[in-house]
Amino acid sequence: MNFNCEIMSKIIHFEIYADDPARASGFYESVFDWRVDKWEGPVEYWLISTDDRDETSINGAIRKRMSHETTVNTIDVPSIDESTQKVAGAGGRVIVPKSVIPRIGYHAYCTDTEGNLFGIMQQDSSARQQKPASPYDYRLLFTQRMSIDTPGSASTAVPQNVGPMLLKR
Repeated sequence: MNFNCEIMSKIIHFEIYADDPARASGFYESVFDWRVDKWEGPVEYWLISTDDRDETSINGAIRKRMSHETTVNTIDVPSIDESTQKVAGAGGRVIVPKSVIPRIGYHAYCTDTEGNLFGIMQQDSSARQQKPASPYDYRLLFTQRMSIDTPGSASTAVPQNVGPMLLKR
């Protein structure tokens, strides 16, 4: 273990995929006392607050399952550009390239060397979208699929309906 004084990147968000997000919301509210609120955006997205007492908790969301997704963790990084380069340099893949989440920051989805999907996020409240995205662009992002090759296995289909956590109408 490395115990130097550098700040390590931490998980800042998770996504749970469900066939029935309303039912899943009720489950997590009743079992863990989490607060779950439906987001009024272009995709079915339910925001989860796991603890209202402090800022050290990891919060997340429940999304409509489109294929065979599992839980996706998003990791806070100081630079999205440097981190995507590090992912590729270490044998991972950038699956959904850097995108803007207005007033939140920059986000990308990647896979590790084993094909596990994760998000990376550079927080930046001044982030602005370069060009307006149409609702069609979001639907395409959330339904597109891509094949990738993982070491030691045949080509594996990776779901591409994993666009940014929060999207602006």
